[in-house]
Amino acid sequence: MMRFKYILPLFVLLALFVVGTASAASKVERDLEEMKRRLEAVEQATIAPATEDEATTARMLADQQAELDALRVEFQKLQGRFDDLEHTRDQLHELLNMMRSEMELKLNNFDERIAALEAKPQPVATKPQPEPEPEPQKGDPKAEYEAALTLVQKEESFERGRQALQTFVKTYPENELKVNALYWIGEAYYGEARYEDAILQFQKIMQEYPEHNKAAAAQLKQALAFSALGDAATTKVLLQKVVKLYPGTDAAQKAGERLKKLK
Repeated sequence: MMRFKYILPLFVLLALFVVGTASAASKVERDLEEMKRRLEAVEQATIAPATEDEATTARMLADQQAELDALRVEFQKLQGRFDDLEHTRDQLHELLNMMRSEMELKLNNFDERIAALEAKPQPVATKPQPEPEPEPQKGDPKAEYEAALTLVQKEESFERGRQALQTFVKTYPENELKVNALYWIGEAYYGEARYEDAILQFQKIMQEYPEHNKAAAAQLKQALAFSALGDAATTKVLLQKVVKLYPGTDAAQKAGERLKKLK
């Protein structure tokens, strides 16, 4: 799983800014060295032997003293800028490390939640099984898929629709509609309020078929399942992930709208 894909752009921008700050500090440091050399030269000239013309010597010394004072003021300013840049660079490094640690903690918590759900024993069904629907024409995968989808989407018979879709996936493992069927199995779990099962189902799609056009919708729906469980922190992380990984998609637009409501 590409755990850090959606945070890398932020870290790169901060890192570039830190590098730029370091470069500026290096320039100020070079300016300071040049200023020191100029100060030394002026000081040496100031203590040079006096000439026979005392008036001329006095003017020269006054000019040199004025230049020395100006150089000292400029030197102090550069020293202050250098100290400020060093402090800013240290702050940026600290901020970058804090953000990296926080994001890693959130992602690790998410991975732990998924692992815990995968290890959790599946509940034993206690409801009586409903009467099966009349089977569509045998050997017609598309007709079977559409019949199962109708149960989920239109009739909201989520359990029966899910079972029909699971049968479809087992019967036609290579069919082009398989991933769509896997997604709607997750939707059916969501409709049954079996949110943990829905989370695992959507995770399966993102891990095994990350390039499929249902991956974005699966990521969004997984976030909503965590929201239904009351996990606001994980919900926010996953919604941000949808926006980062699937820009321009309907799922990303819906995730963005959800994020605005969370703020």
